[in-house]
Amino acid sequence: MVAPAVSEITWVAIDPGDSRLSPAHIEEVIRTKASSLGISLNWLATNPIGSGDARYGFLMSADEDLTRLKEQILTDLQAAPSLHESDIATAITRGERGRFIIFPSEIKEFAKHSSSEITSMSAIEEVLAVGEELPSDAVIETHGYVRPVLHDGKITLLVERQYTGEFSPIEKANPHECCGGAHAPH
Repeated sequence: MVAPAVSEITWVAIDPGDSRLSPAHIEEVIRTKASSLGISLNWLATNPIGSGDARYGFLMSADEDLTRLKEQILTDLQAAPSLHESDIATAITRGERGRFIIFPSEIKEFAKHSSSEITSMSAIEEVLAVGEELPSDAVIETHGYVRPVLHDGKITLLVERQYTGEFSPIEKANPHECCGGAHAPH
């Protein structure tokens, strides 16, 4: 699958403002509003706002006009358009940083896949193992939760070896507490 490079995509950015809502809640607002308007998002991504902040902006892309969707999301979040929106989008279009929630994929349900399946059937450009070389025959058990990131300008799925010998994404849907939420989504 050949997906357009992130720099070729028209992104619409949303800054949730000083909202104390969790990123998962904001993501659900975006998905629900898009669905209610009959909009199918091709891409949904996040980027930190500012350095050191624990706030994240959201970026969307679809074949449809997203003006009305953006207005409704901002209303639901009780947020106003922000000066940070350009910075959120620029970081992703320059290939500097971004975390992908929705991305083009021919894989309808992620489960167990080889890294070559993942890269040939989705917008993910590479699969990298943390702390070791990824074997060519590696099995990636995604548990249906895949959040690739921009790494060296490429959409990359970071994985780690499990006790079973299989690999799984380092970001888990429901991180456990023992690591202090180190694998928590953002």
